[in-house]
Amino acid sequence: LELSGKDDCMKRTDIKAVLFDYDDTLYSHRDGEIPPLTKEALFALKENGYLLGLCTSRFPSELQSFPKDVRPLFDAWIEGTGCLLYAKDNCLDSQVIAPDTVQELLSVLDEEEISYLWTTDQMEEHFSRDPGEMVKNHVLSWRGYFPTVQAWQGEPLLCITYYHADELQIKKILAYAGRIKLSRWGSAGQINAKGIDKAYGLKKFADAFHLDVKQIAVFG
Repeated sequence: LELSGKDDCMKRTDIKAVLFDYDDTLYSHRDGEIPPLTKEALFALKENGYLLGLCTSRFPSELQSFPKDVRPLFDAWIEGTGCLLYAKDNCLDSQVIAPDTVQELLSVLDEEEISYLWTTDQMEEHFSRDPGEMVKNHVLSWRGYFPTVQAWQGEPLLCITYYHADELQIKKILAYAGRIKLSRWGSAGQINAKGIDKAYGLKKFADAFHLDVKQIAVFG
């Protein structure tokens, strides 16, 4: 069968890889697990020769809930909204925010007394200040531990996640829109390097496995 739409649509049999978002795509927050039928589908895809990948905004420390019986099925992990690509235990791509941009942004966040979590290229994570109980509980539920509070000392950063910014403060962050990639969730947001998003990660995945992006099905 052919997919409906443009003339250049590929046949379903040409799909070689399947990528999934994590939260509420694979992992059900309502049930606190990857549902059994979803696991069955993943095992069936693997048995039928498909490459499997995860494509998520989360970092490795935030994937403690990922089941150990499912983890080996995955050939690659796109994490941090595209700034990291792992194939098994090998890092194939890592994109940091420009150092001058980091310095200017963190100065703004500090001046505005906005709490933020900064993640280095060595996967070290620290809060700039106490983010409050709601953020603490959220972080603990994902990681099982709470990152230490300490000041940035010039380390290369993959990501900056800020919390509890009001609209005026967000406008100050948006002043850097031409130099960063910003994903927002209400008063919180995640800052990555310019041009880095899940689409970037998808293209890197395709390159790593010598695929055309049209040969990848994505869910989430």
